[in-house]
Amino acid sequence: MEDSFSKTSKQPILQTQSSSRNRAKLQLTFSLLIFFSLIIASIICVFNVLKHHAQSQSLSHNPENAIHSVCSFTSDPYFCYDVVYVSSSTPDGINPTRIFSTSLLSSLGYLSELVDLPKSMISGLDPETRFVLRECEFMFVFAQSQLNESVARLHMGENSEYGKMLGVDKLVWDLQSFISEAQGQVKRCTKWLESTKSPMDPRIEVNTEMAERVMTICQEMLANRKDILDLFYPRISSVVGSLVLNSEYDFSVFLFCSQYLVLVFLCCLLFRLILR
Repeated sequence: MEDSFSKTSKQPILQTQSSSRNRAKLQLTFSLLIFFSLIIASIICVFNVLKHHAQSQSLSHNPENAIHSVCSFTSDPYFCYDVVYVSSSTPDGINPTRIFSTSLLSSLGYLSELVDLPKSMISGLDPETRFVLRECEFMFVFAQSQLNESVARLHMGENSEYGKMLGVDKLVWDLQSFISEAQGQVKRCTKWLESTKSPMDPRIEVNTEMAERVMTICQEMLANRKDILDLFYPRISSVVGSLVLNSEYDFSVFLFCSQYLVLVFLCCLLFRLILR
C-alpha cells in the first residue's frame, strides 16, 4: 500500500518536470527562431551591400572603362577607343559584343564610301588605271558583302545572352573568316592602286587605310575574346577574391562569413532540439 502511494505521489512530480522541460524547450526553440530570422535578415543586407559594390565596379555599368578595357587588347588602343566611343550611340548597357559590333559597323561605313568612289574617278584616266579601279569596285563590293554577313550573324543572336556571343566558337570562326576575306580584298586593291602611275583621289587612300585599321582592331578583339569576356563576366572565385582583397569591404566580408557560420550552427542546434 505504501508502494502504490509513493507511485501516485511521484506521478504529479514527473508530469511537472516534463511540462517544465517542454516549456523550456519551446522557449529555447522560439528564441532560436527569432535569432535565426535576424541572422537571415542581416545576411541579406550584407549580401545586398556586396552585390551593389560588384555592380558598381562592373564594366557593363561603366561604358568608358569598358571601351578602354576592350581596346587595351588591340595594337592601337587610342584609335580603337575613338572609333568605338564616337560610333556608339547607346553606351548604356555596354558589353563585348556591342563594342565589337560598333567597330564592325565603323569599318563597314568606310567600305560603303569606297564602293562609289571608283565610278567617280574613272573619267580622264589611262586604260590601265581605269581597269584597276573597276576591279577595285568589285573588290569593295565583295568586302562590303562579307562585313554585312558578319553584322547579320551578330543580329541573329540579339537576346539576353547577346553580350556573351563572342564566346561562341563557331560564330567567332565565321566572323574571323568574313573579316579576313574583306580585309584581303581591300589590301589587294591598295597594292594595285599603288602600282598605277595616275594620281589617286585622297578619299580612296584615307578610306582604305581607315577600313583596314578598323578591321584589324575587330580581328584583335576576336583573338582576345576570352580575356575580354573574363573582364565583363568574371568567375565567382574572382569576384569573391576581389572583395576579400578590397580593404574597404573587409568588415562586410567578415560579417557575412561569420553570420553564415552562426546560421549553420543554429540550424544544426534547431534540428537537434526538434528531433529530441
